[in-house]
Amino acid sequence: MSGDTEEIRFDAAGEAALWARLPDGAPPGAAFRWAAALEKAPGVHRVDPGPGGLMLLPAPGAALREVKAAARRAYRQVESDPPGAEHELEVSFAPRWAPDLPQVAARAGLDVAEVVRRLVAGRYRVDALGFLPGFPYLLGLDPRLWIPRRPEARTRVPEGSLGIGGRYLGVYPRAAPGGFHLVGRTDRPLFDPGAWPPCPLAPGDSVRLREAR
Repeated sequence: MSGDTEEIRFDAAGEAALWARLPDGAPPGAAFRWAAALEKAPGVHRVDPGPGGLMLLPAPGAALREVKAAARRAYRQVESDPPGAEHELEVSFAPRWAPDLPQVAARAGLDVAEVVRRLVAGRYRVDALGFLPGFPYLLGLDPRLWIPRRPEARTRVPEGSLGIGGRYLGVYPRAAPGGFHLVGRTDRPLFDPGAWPPCPLAPGDSVRLREAR
């Protein structure tokens, strides 16, 4: 992980909260790992990770300089963390599971086979988990394949569906409504409330795709 704790910027957010900006060059998943390292720090009442940083709510009576110092210490801890785990997802790109592949291909000026090749060639990192428990937002998608989310969400997306929404690749851990463009499906379970951890993927982990045969 790159970055210098002196590069962390703090901006006022409302009357009491602070927005702490990640240093330039922070890798995918850094905000969520930073939040986990900071959530029990003295003087911090609440911490919410978001794109590019954290929203910090100091505890009543806590001095802002103490909260800022705690945030810098927590980020140094994150910098020293070992690299995330590596995962491989076997994905079927059969038409029944990838109804939006032709649209993605047409928008990119590519054929479907080339879109699949680029998806499989990608090296992805988990930037965040959200929307649904265990839903990974993966960075590393070929920019040629970026496409805005559907103007109207589907009322039901099958469990395991692989989709594209903007610059993110995502995987639906269970059936749910959703607006990502569906380009494949994996059988890999991504959320099990009876397991520990319940989500096998975590922010900072790396992911590769393998085409099912």
